[in-house]
Amino acid sequence: LIIILLSPKELFLSFILIAILILSSSLLLPLFLRLILSYINNSIEFKNPLITWFFRDTFKQIRRISLSLNALMLSIAVTIGVDNMVKSFEETFSIWLDKRLITEMYVRTNSETVAKKISMETEEENIISIYPIIETKSYFNNSKISVVGFKPKKIYIDNWPIVHESVDMWKKIQNFNGVIINEQFHYKFDINIGDDIQTTDLLNNNNNLKSVVVGIYPDYGNSIPQVMISLERFEDYYSNSFPNNFAVDIKKGSFNDVSEYIQNKYDILETDIINQTTIKEFSKNVFEKTFTVTRSLSDAMIIIATLTLLTSLVSLSEIRVINLSPLWALGITRRSLLKIEFAQFLLLILITLFFAIPVGLLICFLLTNYLNVSAFGWKLPFEYYPVMWVKTLFVSLICCIISIALPTFLMFKNSASLMVKRYKNEC
Repeated sequence: LIIILLSPKELFLSFILIAILILSSSLLLPLFLRLILSYINNSIEFKNPLITWFFRDTFKQIRRISLSLNALMLSIAVTIGVDNMVKSFEETFSIWLDKRLITEMYVRTNSETVAKKISMETEEENIISIYPIIETKSYFNNSKISVVGFKPKKIYIDNWPIVHESVDMWKKIQNFNGVIINEQFHYKFDINIGDDIQTTDLLNNNNNLKSVVVGIYPDYGNSIPQVMISLERFEDYYSNSFPNNFAVDIKKGSFNDVSEYIQNKYDILETDIINQTTIKEFSKNVFEKTFTVTRSLSDAMIIIATLTLLTSLVSLSEIRVINLSPLWALGITRRSLLKIEFAQFLLLILITLFFAIPVGLLICFLLTNYLNVSAFGWKLPFEYYPVMWVKTLFVSLICCIISIALPTFLMFKNSASLMVKRYKNEC
């Protein structure tokens, strides 16, 4: 288990870890229920013998419906874990998009001549500033990586998302004393802050970048390890290249005017001018639609688990009639017996639901810190959403109450003579 915990990059081991958690929680739930009820039975003396019987008989019920309670617990735990992860990703992704797409316009060119002209553009009054960007392919440890050159100006310093950084990270980049890498690079090659890296250009040995890592940034949706360096340093190593992509900072609401101006002046196609605000909205819509299916599956799991509980209680109703007949014979009314039966199952379900919360959070932790890293190469932040847990527990409790009420009510529709007859036959 320790070896698996120390190997977040292995996808198979991540699945094994989640499987171990599910099996362990399934084994621990009956023990947890027995522990609580044993403590109540052995530590508390009730003056009312009926209450004493209530807790002792509830203890016996655990064995009879443990499988159904396990199904309920796992469905709630998985729902909490997945929903918590999705909510964390949703909020993180939204913030990340705003920080990564920091300018409203992005322009691509295929001509070095046009690119040079655009990089010096200052005539259009709606253009605030232009930030050239260039990218090339290289290799690290015989694996293909991406090297990006950019100008580390104030707009990047104020907005670029960073998960780990050294002291004075931006000053080091500006002074050509460091590079930043994405999380994919960090996890794939186990490279951390302060480590030295050297990239290799298989076609040109002079293009071997040597530097120290001073920061790590999130790069959601990108499967390729990436290194970012200052544009000046990029040109030192890759002198044959010239920036052909530009992040254009424009005045708010002037996208159409600036787009038309650039198309006319530089003969650039409209498809090469990207409205990053539109990309943000599109990406968020795709995200929402994708995880709507996940939420629907989570709700379906809860419904299936409660149906399993209903089936178990219906199957046990005959046995419960026999067990409760002596209480009826002692003078306890059917209404009181119904309340007792309902309260017993409700107690077990409440304990199960609260047991599911930490299990769900552990599932979320494994999803964000292990499975996500091994599958996609980045780690999601682990956030807490108690309101979401309460909502899930409330919906589950309502479903469970319905599952308890139906067989309990039907059980006490039997006639008194039939209850006594069944008890006599059992004896």
